[in-house]
Amino acid sequence: MTWNVAMHALGWASLITIAGVSLAIIADSLVPNWARIWDTACGRPWPIARHPFSPTASVLPLRTSVPPLRAVEADAQLTDKAA
Repeated sequence: MTWNVAMHALGWASLITIAGVSLAIIADSLVPNWARIWDTACGRPWPIARHPFSPTASVLPLRTSVPPLRAVEADAQLTDKAA
């Protein structure tokens, strides 16, 4: 009888520990991101909600290390079905 009670208590202790760890993990991941989650839930996209775009962001060209394609490379390429 004592063995059954001890195993039952151990099972409940395990479940309570698992629940506590789960809540700690969820809280640890939600608390730092709560502002982003709330803004998204209210329909405000994240970067715009807290940090508005620069007025010249759409005017400035995107600078990359990839050179622009030549006209021939930019044309539509033939597929195996068309050839």
